[in-house]
Amino acid sequence: MARLGYVPTPDPYRTGLRPLDMPPRPLWHWPLAVAGCLALVYGLFVVLFWSEADRMVYMTRAVIPRETPVEGTAKVVVTTEDGERLWGYWRPPAPGRPVVVTFHGYESPRVAAKRFSYGPWQGEGWGVLALAFRGYPGSTGKPTEEGLQRDAEAALAFVAAQSPDARVVLHGHGIGAAVAVRAADEHEVAGLYVESPFTSLRDFGRALVPFMPSLIFAGGYDSLRRMPFVRCRTLVVHWDEDRTVPVEQGRRLADAARYATFVVARGDGGTLWESPHDALATAMFSRASVPRPGL
Repeated sequence: MARLGYVPTPDPYRTGLRPLDMPPRPLWHWPLAVAGCLALVYGLFVVLFWSEADRMVYMTRAVIPRETPVEGTAKVVVTTEDGERLWGYWRPPAPGRPVVVTFHGYESPRVAAKRFSYGPWQGEGWGVLALAFRGYPGSTGKPTEEGLQRDAEAALAFVAAQSPDARVVLHGHGIGAAVAVRAADEHEVAGLYVESPFTSLRDFGRALVPFMPSLIFAGGYDSLRRMPFVRCRTLVVHWDEDRTVPVEQGRRLADAARYATFVVARGDGGTLWESPHDALATAMFSRASVPRPGL
């Protein structure tokens, strides 16, 4: 209990009313205080980025399902081995022609379905399957590396059931490119066509937020490790102004492949309604066969 009439003595360091014989506060206190504040702010940013890491990788909010059909395709729902339902578009190939199974990045599967149903793909009778990954609007589940790979397995099983004699070329953009690389490593396919691929999730994170600890984007989607085991012909396209994945990562991936063609495109790859390199892709893959074991 405060004594009646007691007046607290003000802190001379806080008020500035320091007696002349009182030593000044040590100067090293101030750098420590500033460093502590900076460390606290940095820690808050780390926690924020860690909580948002999955959204930065999968960007599920960026993919908006469209009910408008794509001419020449049918809307389909594919069920995965673990029971998730994936919506998408299917266009069967002409007799004897291949199918491109495309895995999206931030864009809607409708974009890929339209792209691979027109131009050189349509002219040469290619089929296309474009599904929305689990956790993206229109599909059930939550996106994870193993989950997306189950989605790829379901896509390949669907094509095998619908067009059992068709050769398959895998296409992927961004995160879809990583899924396509792993699927090409684990399955015998006629070709691999990837755009803006990253070498690994950790490398992707370092390029996206270089000032954050690499542990925020834990190891995964290690395409650089898998690429040497892909035995089919590969086309890697990267945009020279890509602001998300540096072109050097695409180059490293192509260098690691057995049979790869690397193309640097002009621009930032902001639109994927069409690509000037699709004609090159159809020329490369139209007559490509599934590699024989041991090659």
